Amino acid sequence: MGGLGKTTIARKLYNNNSLREKFDCYAWVSVSKDYNIQDLLQKTIKSFKRPTTKEEFEFLEKMKELDDLETHLQRNWRRIVKCRVHDLLRDLAIRKSKELNFLHIYDGTDHSLLTQNSRRLASHCGFQRFVSLDHSDMHLRTLLFFNFENESDEFEIAHLQPLCMKLRLLRVLELEELSFRGSRETGEIRLLDEIGKLIHLRYLGLRGTEIDQISSYIRNLHALQTLELGSYYHAVPVQLPDEIRYAKQLRRLLGNFKWPFPVDNLTKLKTLSWVVVGDQMEFDPTVLINLRELWVKFEGRDRRITLDSIGGLRNLQFLLLSVDLEDSDSFPALQPLSQSQNLIQMTLWFKGAWKLPAEVHQFPPNLKYLSIDADLTEDPFPVLEKLPNLTVLKLRTYGGANKLACSAGGFPQLEILVVIGSFDGELEVEEGGMSMLKGLRMRKFHLSNISGRLTSIPKSIFLLSFAKQHNLLHANNSSLAVRGAIQPLIVGFMTFIPRLSLQFNQAPFLLKLMKLMFRVGSVLVPNVVC
Repeated sequence: MGGLGKTTIARKLYNNNSLREKFDCYAWVSVSKDYNIQDLLQKTIKSFKRPTTKEEFEFLEKMKELDDLETHLQRNWRRIVKCRVHDLLRDLAIRKSKELNFLHIYDGTDHSLLTQNSRRLASHCGFQRFVSLDHSDMHLRTLLFFNFENESDEFEIAHLQPLCMKLRLLRVLELEELSFRGSRETGEIRLLDEIGKLIHLRYLGLRGTEIDQISSYIRNLHALQTLELGSYYHAVPVQLPDEIRYAKQLRRLLGNFKWPFPVDNLTKLKTLSWVVVGDQMEFDPTVLINLRELWVKFEGRDRRITLDSIGGLRNLQFLLLSVDLEDSDSFPALQPLSQSQNLIQMTLWFKGAWKLPAEVHQFPPNLKYLSIDADLTEDPFPVLEKLPNLTVLKLRTYGGANKLACSAGGFPQLEILVVIGSFDGELEVEEGGMSMLKGLRMRKFHLSNISGRLTSIPKSIFLLSFAKQHNLLHANNSSLAVRGAIQPLIVGFMTFIPRLSLQFNQAPFLLKLMKLMFRVGSVLVPNVVC
């Protein structure tokens, strides 16, 4: 705006609080005749930033001092699946969401929230009560249901019909753990055809609802990116309709799904979990070019299974392979996975006796995290120790592999080792083996040649087995006590203990070290009480 008068008017409007309240953001940018686009964009973005109030600054400083405000817990190694929020931070988030008109929480009392201005709503009043309300004036984009533990009764699936018919602008619908009643004739619970009315839906959460049939009208959900449906390992698998091929925007398909179902058009799919296969799993791997994570369970017929299609997934990073067959000769060979250059994390569950591949080149070449749960017939270490990038190894064995031997120079990058057996076993490590080890957990196994083993481990590492054998440590389900004046050592095995209560008898100087370690360690430890 040119001219002094126009600029003055604009400044008055810009500083008018009643006018500002009508906008989510605002900025003041001056532009001259000679301008640079890059500088103009930077000034515009900088002007959007609002100054932090004194109250907010003091609150954030207080947050830094709280040990509880750290993300945790981890599962499957460094894959964060859950974080816990402090109650003060939750209150701050709720207050800010109200100020910004971002999210409303409806507990059944304040009906003013159920207006056409509400866009995102979390309902705590119960599903039965909410569906009985008038939704004709609501223009919701997000609807979340919580607190179902107070509702013990099952609901008719037909109760979803008014929501689907009236809330057609929904983009997010979360019905997790909502208990529906099955059909009187068949006992099956089928998702209503009216779900096809929600053409803007991007997220549909049905975990724990026990819905076992998906309507063919899912073909109308062209914008759907995430479908989450009862992803329990032992749940009865759901057969997806052929119309799932029309959900071309799908990124995450989470549940327990019976193979086969069409994936030819799901080119944007990134996560697929679980797929239950009764025969072969064959598909064109060049179609699923974006698939990063795959969970597969082979069960049923005893016939030779191949992993050729899975091995062709060039961008696959995580694979969980579960095989439940009576005949171990039907177990799939891992050779096709040797072509998966990006596969860095793999979990193998084999029911019955299983023989590890004899050559290291049959494994993915860049594997970093490996978990094996099987009845191993032979010592797997001679092969696994040659994996050049293996960082974490979890081994649970039930069979004849009662002695594990690591040679000199074996496992050059291994940092964490978990060994669990069903009977007493022996772990032997030669000088120079596992030189990078930082954490060790063993059950039903013991170390042999302890003194020689410790010389190859950095002094900043404390092994659980060594501590127990030398009576330096007493551990039970709820507490861990360090006995004696030992050196200030970092306890890597604490990574695997869910809750610790540390008691120091003669080594109080360790307290600060422990707290510092929990804060800066590469693996966060939850629920630590010092």
